[in-house]
Amino acid sequence: MIYRKARQKTTVAAMLDFGSRAVPICFLLLCLFVAPVTSQTVCPTQCACRDVTVDCRLRSLSSVADIAHLLPPEVEELDIGDNEAIIAANRTSFPLLTRVQRLRMDGCRLRRIESRTFENLRMSLELLDLSGNSIRTLDRGAFDGLASLRRLRLDDNRLTGAGLPDSAFRGLSLSALRLDSNRINSLSGSVFVDSGVTSLNLDDNELSLIDGESFRPLQRTLRSLGISRNRQETLRITANAFHNFMFRDLALAASGLRSLSFLENLASVEVLDVGGNPLGTIQLSWSSGLALSCREARLAAINLTSVVDAQLSSFRSASRLDLSANRISGKQKYLDIICLIIFYSP
Repeated sequence: MIYRKARQKTTVAAMLDFGSRAVPICFLLLCLFVAPVTSQTVCPTQCACRDVTVDCRLRSLSSVADIAHLLPPEVEELDIGDNEAIIAANRTSFPLLTRVQRLRMDGCRLRRIESRTFENLRMSLELLDLSGNSIRTLDRGAFDGLASLRRLRLDDNRLTGAGLPDSAFRGLSLSALRLDSNRINSLSGSVFVDSGVTSLNLDDNELSLIDGESFRPLQRTLRSLGISRNRQETLRITANAFHNFMFRDLALAASGLRSLSFLENLASVEVLDVGGNPLGTIQLSWSSGLALSCREARLAAINLTSVVDAQLSSFRSASRLDLSANRISGKQKYLDIICLIIFYSP
């Protein structure tokens, strides 16, 4: 009898022990099967969700609020571009999303970027695409807190000099900033204060003057600059505009330049493009170090009539020299070819 009771106690204890182990096992199995279903169900009905991407492009959204409360917390890429009814966004538009690395809002109709609009995405946002909107104004602090941001696209908007506030990009350390295809007619010396930019595109704007203050805050970080196809008849760049800058590439093609004297104060430039400017001749007095840094010079269509008269000694170390589409012809052309061969022979 005693043996039978002991056996019963042992059996009950074993069942309880098995039960205590079975519960967490069942729970884990339940999580494995239920979690994917839950992840799939948390997706805005207007969008398509795949892995960590939420695609809401061209879905006739009228505002970010249409989908904000349904965004899965694990989303890393959010695309709400080409929704033309979206005309505004602010700091309450987005829920707190700690994993979003890429946000695309190109092709909407945003007119203004308010202060701290993207604050709830600050944890990991690396790419912000606001191109192709109707943005005229950036409020001061529009991008505050986005310490992880590396690429910012503001191209193809309606920004002017007045629409860029002081310290417009403060706190940012950008590998690429695109401001091309806007209506920027001036750059105050305070626009880039407290920011770092490696590559800056200002093509297709309306600048008439670049002075020593315009890019001074970027002197330590800026390595690539484009100001080509400027839509003013003449672009004046003062002698100290790029003092001690070290450029990997500097593109100033077809921008109404009449002189290249501002290049003399560079520390270095590897690839230089000044083609398409009505220069007529090249008159530079480069230091030997600056001349040695230049690997490629593009001087196409600058109204040269003679290589000899162009004074190309500054480009003596260049491995590639583009003189196409100039006005060198006939006998002068053959004489110039001979001069070039002698000039570049080791």
